[in-house]
Amino acid sequence: MDGAKLSRLMGPVPVIFGGISQNGKALNPREVKGLVKMVERYQRRFVQSRLHLLLRRFPQEMDFKVVLFWLFNQAGLSAQESKGGQNRDVVIVIDPSRGKAGVIIGYGLEPLLSQEDLDAIVQSGKSSLDLYDYRAAFEAMVGELTIRLREVCQLLPEAVGLPAPLAVEEEIEY
Repeated sequence: MDGAKLSRLMGPVPVIFGGISQNGKALNPREVKGLVKMVERYQRRFVQSRLHLLLRRFPQEMDFKVVLFWLFNQAGLSAQESKGGQNRDVVIVIDPSRGKAGVIIGYGLEPLLSQEDLDAIVQSGKSSLDLYDYRAAFEAMVGELTIRLREVCQLLPEAVGLPAPLAVEEEIEY
């Protein structure tokens, strides 16, 4: 199914701002502020990757994987120069009406993160999602994503014949 057909079925593409976006008030302003800081830390740590968190209800008749694909490709989240293998964006979506979360990554991260990694990222937020604690679910998933990407940064140089691991900036919490 192409993007135009999906848009007719799904309705207008939601307005999504980089970082975190929600419809409704499931997250209070303090929770949003904390998640925005978490996104900023992620993007300082992994400067070539952009992270988007989305909390939104979608039509139940659409398969959730189709929803993720539609959002990633139609919502204008990625910069124009971040296409194909240059796209290292990560979108984590929670649909509270389904009680489901999902993650979709750009083509540039697909060689680095396996389906097993993506499943583990989603699974890490399941217990919080089951408790309707969306902030904690996002935090758990971003935490797992960070762990997995840090592992890649440690293993990748050896795999491509570089002499030393890649540096990953560590944040000092204040």
